[in-house]
Amino acid sequence: MIRCLLLLTVAAHAETVQGVAVNSVTGKPVAGATVQLIGIVEEAEPDIYRGRSDGAGRFRFEGVVPGHYRAIADAPGFTRMGFNNHSPTITVDATATVREMKISLIPASVISGRVVDQDGDPLPYVSVETLQYTYQGGKKALRSLHNMRTDDRGEYRIYGLTPGRYYVRAMLRAGQNTGYSPTFYPGVHDVAQASLLEAAPGGETRSIDIMLRADSFHSISGKVVDGQTGQPVANVYVTAGTSDGFANGGPQISDAFTIHNLVPGKYVLLAQQFSGGGSKTARQTVELGSADLTGVLLTLSAGVDIPGTVRAGSDVPDGADKIQFALYSDDNTVNALANTKGGFVFQNVRPDHYRLSWLLPKGFYVKSIKMGDKLLADDRIDLTGAAAPLAIQLAGDGGRVQGVVRNPAGEPVAGAVVTLTADPSYDFWSATSDEKGQFEIRDIAPGDYRLLAFDGAPEGAPQDPDFRKPYADKATQVQVLPSTQQKIDVVAVGR
Repeated sequence: MIRCLLLLTVAAHAETVQGVAVNSVTGKPVAGATVQLIGIVEEAEPDIYRGRSDGAGRFRFEGVVPGHYRAIADAPGFTRMGFNNHSPTITVDATATVREMKISLIPASVISGRVVDQDGDPLPYVSVETLQYTYQGGKKALRSLHNMRTDDRGEYRIYGLTPGRYYVRAMLRAGQNTGYSPTFYPGVHDVAQASLLEAAPGGETRSIDIMLRADSFHSISGKVVDGQTGQPVANVYVTAGTSDGFANGGPQISDAFTIHNLVPGKYVLLAQQFSGGGSKTARQTVELGSADLTGVLLTLSAGVDIPGTVRAGSDVPDGADKIQFALYSDDNTVNALANTKGGFVFQNVRPDHYRLSWLLPKGFYVKSIKMGDKLLADDRIDLTGAAAPLAIQLAGDGGRVQGVVRNPAGEPVAGAVVTLTADPSYDFWSATSDEKGQFEIRDIAPGDYRLLAFDGAPEGAPQDPDFRKPYADKATQVQVLPSTQQKIDVVAVGR
């Protein structure tokens, strides 16, 4: 979702940036907007310039150091801009003059309605939330973004929303035996059957009324034991979570646990014990029917340390101590930082299915990953069984692809996410086009790729293969050879 728009009639008086903040819907000036220019740098501390727009929406920065910047602005009643790939960019050149810069602030949206019970009586203090599917690490997940409580009349008003499409869900936890099931608008329990609501810039989506039906709640109970000794374990944190992010539970004083106020469905039970600087965990999926579920046994196991090495050929790569790795699963992330000798250790990793990600110095790409003697096909690592040391091989003969992103009319597109993908899955590169539509991707492993540019894609979505699949026929086929450079222009998709 593009959160802001930057229009340049180019170029301030040497090293001066000035402009106007306007309402993107009405075009009228926005007074009192906080405007920032934040330098785009990789390692150094960025230059930051802050100011406020005057009564005519005007702002001015003097003495701006030449370089590349992102421009963000905030004002009451408008969508908050973030420092990300969707915020506009500007290049300040000491040899040119930036005459005028226009930042368009998008008015925030509102969703309002009422929550009642099956008799039509208002329900106060109900938690009502807006949700969207977002992407993290290339994986799609439903995420709660805003939350409000109903008042004494059962009414709610969720304001300050970024314009877009939302699900709305109401939840009320009552007594230990009865209460109300979490319900999506227009009165369903499954998000697949819920209505996706459009929140327009500066508009209010009204009458999003939800009826909650009283249900008989059930519980899940059992014991927690130590996997090594088989003995019961007390003082463990146990939760029951659902696929849409709802979780219930808490600390359990004894070795027996009971989680109340659950409706029928599938739950992931997670038990965690922290002691002596270490931790043990247990994870189990269960199905709760129309009666209490008893006798569940959760077996704790300690995480393991997984050492690894990173090499470029037989040598330690330059800047090895700046290399970062991360193992991430659906609900867990473990980080590791390489040392000057190219060694690293993932500490206390619990059994699960993980993906491996990394941050490398310029000039390198990941050529191969081995766990023990096994060469991995991609960045997926199965740690549900025996673990072995990791050996990551880098190479420095990567290619380079650069070009310009344009719309179907041939105009440059700023802020487009450009992806270069192939199999295995760790062959993924991306870049964001600048204010002139230009992009550059460096340090690409030699091979055959598909090049796509997305205009207005949700944050993180282009990394998801399922998101890219419908655009497969729009991709440009690219062959990258060792230590070569090529220029390819691409037409953006997604709008």
